Amino acid sequence: MTDVTYPAMRANIVEALRAMADPEHQNRVWLREEYARDGSYDDFTLHINSFDDLQMRDFPERTVGDILRNKEELQAIRAVNDALATLFDRLGYQLSDEEYVNSPEWPQVVKTASAALRVFDDVEDIL
Repeated sequence: MTDVTYPAMRANIVEALRAMADPEHQNRVWLREEYARDGSYDDFTLHINSFDDLQMRDFPERTVGDILRNKEELQAIRAVNDALATLFDRLGYQLSDEEYVNSPEWPQVVKTASAALRVFDDVEDIL
């Protein structure tokens, strides 16, 4: 298990990274709305809100020790943030999941989220 103060919050971040790193999940769940179980819900906005609620986008450095374990994870989250900032700077905040996922900026989000998951070496313990 992890050695952070808030492992459940960390699990939310890992879940968001997993969703952002997986184009098949995005197409199946976000676009076609084929959810894993009845009553569940998942979309891009849900994961962006998790990042915002847990200060990952504005103040990720404040979460080291509480949610993030070290500076390597912080750097990985910052890379995801840079990709998201580019996405939102160019496209705004009002598009559909489909428009974001099909944008030229989206592959960089997938790439940085995938790289971040490799840094979070306890992913299998969390999910």
